[in-house]
Amino acid sequence: MSQDHKLTIRQVFEDVWNKNNFSLIDEAYAPEYVAHVAGSPRDIEGPEQFKQFVALHGVLTSELHFSVDDQIAEGDRVATRWTAKSTTASGLISGGNDGQTVTVTGISIHRLAAGKIVESWDNWDALTLYQSLGSDVFERVSLSI
Repeated sequence: MSQDHKLTIRQVFEDVWNKNNFSLIDEAYAPEYVAHVAGSPRDIEGPEQFKQFVALHGVLTSELHFSVDDQIAEGDRVATRWTAKSTTASGLISGGNDGQTVTVTGISIHRLAAGKIVESWDNWDALTLYQSLGSDVFERVSLSI
């Protein structure tokens, strides 16, 4: 069963994220799905909100592509280490750096039940993203000793 779970998650990265195949979300995600995304102000609840989340990334970036670097499965959970590459678009997050290639790494843990994804936890390297867009977050921080 762990191999089946790994295949399901790999298919999500390859088909949903890389090919915008939203019909797979309806097949692979349970109606009660909840995503806990680091840095997000609230959880993503249900397949429809997840579709909106994926679509938003398509607006903010172009040529978004995820590579699955490693997977470990045990019981009902799959941990996936991934790399995402994209090109900044639309000036919404890039501060005028449109067309810049950005690489971000992260780890996602998915929990499955009855063959469906019911919950996930996603952590990604936001610092590298912000620095690659020209925003040095440490520039504004000072420490007086």
